[in-house]
Amino acid sequence: MEDQSAGCCRCCFSLIFTLGLIALFMWLSVDTKSSTLFVTLRLKNTNNDKRVLYDAVNHTFRWHRMDRKDF
Repeated sequence: MEDQSAGCCRCCFSLIFTLGLIALFMWLSVDTKSSTLFVTLRLKNTNNDKRVLYDAVNHTFRWHRMDRKDF
């Protein structure tokens, strides 16, 4: 009985997660104003006897929608 409820819960969560991703991508594709997205990535060195230093990394992604007159 527990296997069925776990499977049902997993199926419902998967459905909600997928619908959320679809809604996010649709909103991003329809949104016409300039959007900014920030992502923070933190890395932790678990080796206490060694030290790794990371420099700042900046990435810029640009989306240019081409019209027929651009061809």
